Amino acid sequence: MRGQVAAEGMSAPRPRPIVLLTSNDWKPTARQVQELVQEIVQEFVRGMVQQIFDAVLWNMSERGGSPTGITERSSTERPNVEIVISAGKVTSGTAEINTPQAQKARGIANFLPRPELLRDAVIEHNQDENTTSNRFDTKAGPIRVVLPVAHGFEFHIIHDSETGPRILGTFRGSSLPVRAVAYRISEFLRTRGLK
Repeated sequence: MRGQVAAEGMSAPRPRPIVLLTSNDWKPTARQVQELVQEIVQEFVRGMVQQIFDAVLWNMSERGGSPTGITERSSTERPNVEIVISAGKVTSGTAEINTPQAQKARGIANFLPRPELLRDAVIEHNQDENTTSNRFDTKAGPIRVVLPVAHGFEFHIIHDSETGPRILGTFRGSSLPVRAVAYRISEFLRTRGLK
């Protein structure tokens, strides 16, 4: 009955308060005890669902519309930082760079699953070395994920330390979608405690 009233948009009647009887006047039957327990559980669940619903609505209003607080970006939208290294000089002009590697690097940066990675992602186009990579500032220093130069090659994960670049790992993935590559990068950094 209560579910029907609430579903029609009217307020549900207030639940009866739970009264503990200490006298021997009332001896409930097993059915009455079962109904009482069922009603208590339903009220508890209804209250929890309402609290969760209120929390989701609050998060949506605070974070701009998504219940998770994470708004998905399209694969064509570029991340915050993209740099070009040419003739030893670093610039931010990327309008002329539209190589397949650059497009894939932008896609990977857009689909990074963790906010701290997404916030710190830098796409680096090194024209001196003819490479494109996604760079992350980690606890151990900058980590670059160098994209393969052609289909069938591997991604290289390189740590740029004071002693020079060092390869931390490689993985095949030139045929994988950018979402899968972004997830692999995220897990690589997470499992090694870098990010």
